[in-house]
Amino acid sequence: MILFTCFTFILFCNLCYSFRFTNYMNNKMNNRLNMGCDYYIEKNLYIYYNDNSMNCISLCRDRRYYYEIYDDTAWNITDDDTAWNITDDDSYKIRWEKLKKVHLKVKSLPITIYSNNSFNKSSFSKKYKTIIEIEIQNCCKKWYDVTKIELGEKRYER
Repeated sequence: MILFTCFTFILFCNLCYSFRFTNYMNNKMNNRLNMGCDYYIEKNLYIYYNDNSMNCISLCRDRRYYYEIYDDTAWNITDDDTAWNITDDDSYKIRWEKLKKVHLKVKSLPITIYSNNSFNKSSFSKKYKTIIEIEIQNCCKKWYDVTKIELGEKRYER
């Protein structure tokens, strides 16, 4: 009887400890997921059809931050090859807006991965074909309705 009591006590302690540990890990993950960000970069597939309609598939969304500025050299971002020589009281706000504009500007052009009824590279076919097939079936369309597919990015503030 004593052996059974000790066994159930150890089992109960392990059970309580496992809930605490799981709860701790869940809180740690939730805190990490709920962290803020300054802007998002979203990678999308744009599917264009014969009837001039378009469909968008979101592949991933990255959280990004405006980089920290500790010295004046970081402010030396030139816009149309002219330096920022601003001396009025709103200079910080103007510089901040220009910095945001630089970060939110799309860095890459859209890549056409499907045109003329074939993928441009076999790697594109391996990577995206199943996702695209599911989306085309959800829209009640067929492959011959697709004119082109582009891979692009979109940046926006939160």
